[in-house]
Amino acid sequence: MEQTTLTLTDTSSPEIQSVAPTSFMLSASTLDGALDAASLSFSSTDNCSSDLTHLVSLSASGPYTTSIPLGCSDIGTATFYFKAIDVSGNESSAFAQ
Repeated sequence: MEQTTLTLTDTSSPEIQSVAPTSFMLSASTLDGALDAASLSFSSTDNCSSDLTHLVSLSASGPYTTSIPLGCSDIGTATFYFKAIDVSGNESSAFAQ
């Protein structure tokens, strides 16, 4: 009897369903805060796993992190860029203002 090794790989990127505009309030006492990717109106799914990493950036070219510190110099309208990365390293991106 012969045996063969079969390797299965996930090459499909996660899908970002929605990224909603978000308002963010700075702390009144310290005039700063942090925008956390996990707390945003940002939903995504993957074909193989529900274990997705959500990242956010102020620039399409990054750097992407789990949260962005914000302060008085950030007051106004900004575009935020989002990435969803699955356990196989496949990623997709979207943005919202």
